[in-house]
Amino acid sequence: MSEMSESAKEFARSLKKLISATVKEAEKVIEKTAPQLSELVTKLLNEVESTATNLLKDLERRTEKEQLEILRAYRSILKAQLEKVETRIKQLEQNLK
Repeated sequence: MSEMSESAKEFARSLKKLISATVKEAEKVIEKTAPQLSELVTKLLNEVESTATNLLKDLERRTEKEQLEILRAYRSILKAQLEKVETRIKQLEQNLK
């Protein structure tokens, strides 16, 4: 097994732990601040965690070049989602002024 392949697996394990911890923390915050949305947000966060887990499992079976391409595409998707969230936050903040 190449050093890069082992490094990719370690990255996948670390990313999975990070996503799991982030989901759990987000669930706590949502439960406190918006209990009426808690069930919906929990479902969405679990879907994100599941998708990331499946992606990381699939990555382990790919070449390093394919891994790089997939991770770049995934990063682009996450950036687009984050931009939408940021836009909505700004809209809501403006509405509250």
